Amino acid sequence: MPAMTTNVLIAAMIMVESGGNPLAHNKPEQAVGILQIRPIMVLECNRILDLCQEDGLYTLFKMEDRWDTGNAVQMAEIYFQYHCKDQSAQKMARCWNGGPQGDLKECTLPYWKKVESWMNKFEGK
Repeated sequence: MPAMTTNVLIAAMIMVESGGNPLAHNKPEQAVGILQIRPIMVLECNRILDLCQEDGLYTLFKMEDRWDTGNAVQMAEIYFQYHCKDQSAQKMARCWNGGPQGDLKECTLPYWKKVESWMNKFEGK
């Protein structure tokens, strides 16, 4: 997926997840920040970094990095690159919402529709 489309996708997901509020906190789900990142996503991104970085010259994410906008976007990009490389925006959004096989889960369709609506707004459709 072209970088511009990925940027629009992530911007739309931010609106769906937190309304753009970097201080958003869903305590019951332990999800925080603009992309409502849960602890399991931090662990998954660190796992991906361990698998894919041969030189060992990288920094692992900490739980508090979920609150930082730049780190949150970076985690999404790492997740997409590993689990959804060259896939559609729909697959990427649904996998973000429902895990690596999220695009196969019917329960992620409403999430995709919200993201798609924001993407259309950003793209002037």
